[in-house]
Amino acid sequence: MSVAMIRTASQICNSLEDILAKTYGPVGMDVLIDVMSTNVVATNHGSTIINSLQISHPVGQLITNSVKKFYDKTGDGSTSFVLIMASMMRQILRHAESEDTNNKWRSDHKETIIKLSRAFRKVNIDLDQYFTPILHKMATCLTDFNKNSVIVSLNGIITTAMNGKFGSLAVEKLTKITVELILRHACNLSTCEALNKTINKLVDEFYLIVTEIPQIPLSESCILNGILLRYNSKGVNDKLIAALSNQKYPSLIRKFTFKLDQSIRQGEHTSLSFSRSSQVDGAVEYQQSRIRRFLSKLQDENVKLIISTESVTDVAVYLCNRAGIIILANVAEEEANRIGYYCNLGIIYEVDMEETLISKFTGITSCQFITKSTQRYIQFIPQLAESNRMYHLLLCGLAKELCHQYRAAIHNSLKCVLMWLDPPYCLRTYQPCTVPGGGATEFALARALKVLPSNDSYDPVYRSACQILSESLLAIPRTLYNNSTNSTAGGFIRILKEIDSESSALGSRNWKGINPYTGHLVSSHNVIEPMYIRYYSVRQCLQVITQILKIDKVISAIGCGNRRNKADEQDN
Repeated sequence: MSVAMIRTASQICNSLEDILAKTYGPVGMDVLIDVMSTNVVATNHGSTIINSLQISHPVGQLITNSVKKFYDKTGDGSTSFVLIMASMMRQILRHAESEDTNNKWRSDHKETIIKLSRAFRKVNIDLDQYFTPILHKMATCLTDFNKNSVIVSLNGIITTAMNGKFGSLAVEKLTKITVELILRHACNLSTCEALNKTINKLVDEFYLIVTEIPQIPLSESCILNGILLRYNSKGVNDKLIAALSNQKYPSLIRKFTFKLDQSIRQGEHTSLSFSRSSQVDGAVEYQQSRIRRFLSKLQDENVKLIISTESVTDVAVYLCNRAGIIILANVAEEEANRIGYYCNLGIIYEVDMEETLISKFTGITSCQFITKSTQRYIQFIPQLAESNRMYHLLLCGLAKELCHQYRAAIHNSLKCVLMWLDPPYCLRTYQPCTVPGGGATEFALARALKVLPSNDSYDPVYRSACQILSESLLAIPRTLYNNSTNSTAGGFIRILKEIDSESSALGSRNWKGINPYTGHLVSSHNVIEPMYIRYYSVRQCLQVITQILKIDKVISAIGCGNRRNKADEQDN
């Protein structure tokens, strides 16, 4: 990569840092995002801000895509990722532009960059020997896996993940909801593997088990048993709904359409020619008689509810209501399949009104019809064992955008819990472990990198790469200090001197970090983070830096394709 390209990459990282730095920490400021000039969103959520940016430069897209991939996996740390990246790119640019002839590892710019890229790759490979011992000394592992200890750890991790994104009362309520959602679905808290399986399932199916209800306070949010489905009450008789509530009856799920003859199928343009009006009346009467016969078969099977993934005509809805059958039309196929799976209902994909229904489906124990705000929902309560119980979260908020932010915060906190439960083999731990936040981990890791490669056995370029990473890790506590209420010019330098003077802390349990409110060093605080997230963020930053430094040219594949097409046209 040329120096000009490194300068561009550094400018892009600096721009991202300028946007995100003030939002970092529990006392961070918000950014106002204009959404398509029709709405605005105020947030300090790093991933939301990055997703709203339109970056056209290929290197900028590479950086933002790396941040998004990291965030999608961990659910947290996008701002930390950008802060470390920006600091590393600034120092790399200074090394690349340096004209100091005493620099032992520099002969020209290109050679400097190539050597530095290889050095960062080697640092990434050697990271375990530097970081793993320190992380193990700092870690608090959950050795006694029981319900009480799990709840304490869950509260700490989830609160840390949400802290600063909302007010303290909202964070408290969202943390309580998330922990309750986990405990409801987790039938076995005696093993880490069982809880890990539960969280994985929650993360994968999260958007199917959460329903947002705007214009209602967050305090009204609740978790209900079973599966919830929103429906349009048009054409559904309220007396029929009241009669069906709290009753046990079979239900039928299907792709349900009343198939009519081509001549009178609704919604199609067909040329019709009848010699007498009686022919039209006779055709309509024939179709209605077919529908009535079919409904009679449904009544014989005691079917009271039909869920259709397709539209149903008003005539069909009216006739079904008269027969005591409710139709929920235009249901998403994914939701219909999910209800059919968990409620043990058969799914018939094509309905012939002349066919005979050969079986009853009795998976559902009862249905409840619920009204929240202006929306109406049907609650399916399936017959399932305790270990397979399903729950649905009604998530309320005063505005639609706020509901979106609440939902994203809960989903991301579940990913953080998953990172806590599933540490990789490279960390040499088989227990869920947390490390202190507030920059305490970065202080310790930066010192480890600064001390270990100080002897002459290391290559000068490798030592410079370690030094760059060491300085970049300090961007986390530095930003926390700068955003605190008591930050002063030169104050962070005094904190670094105090940390260096306590070199014995490297082997003790008294790890110090920044209090994000006062800016002072604290020995113990309630901020805890999964150990794997801190380790994984450094690894990913090194991987992206190595990839950027290896770029030789930036080409436009679309442009090449257009030129190739023009050349083909000229040949022809």
